[in-house]
Amino acid sequence: MASSGSINPISKEVSFSDLGISMTPHPVTGKLTVKKNAEAVVSAIKNLILTNRFERPYDPLFGSDVKNRLFESFDTIEQANIERDIQTAIENYEPRVTISDITVVARPDSNRVQVGLSFFIVNDARPVEVGLEIERTR
Repeated sequence: MASSGSINPISKEVSFSDLGISMTPHPVTGKLTVKKNAEAVVSAIKNLILTNRFERPYDPLFGSDVKNRLFESFDTIEQANIERDIQTAIENYEPRVTISDITVVARPDSNRVQVGLSFFIVNDARPVEVGLEIERTR
């Protein structure tokens, strides 16, 4: 028996949503604010990068340890370590993205590191770019 047609799965648009980290209600509706799609993913990645390991009680490996590395003397090895830590954290804890590029630039005179990320969100062909400036605060 030959089949004349093909079965095409119905494609659904995937959307992501997260609660706003501030947990403040919307001034008009009184409901918690919700971030959607790229905004939600970017917020989650920033939170992941800015969290040190062992800050989360029940998930000690969550985070990237970038803030702890700011106290090391910065050279090309430390730059590679920061890039690797960020990539590992995102690969382990953020399945919604595929990383295309990570850049780390040191600003030792101001005790800062600039991190640039370029990635693709799952089921979206548009690249997303995020820039973070992380400052030593102790």
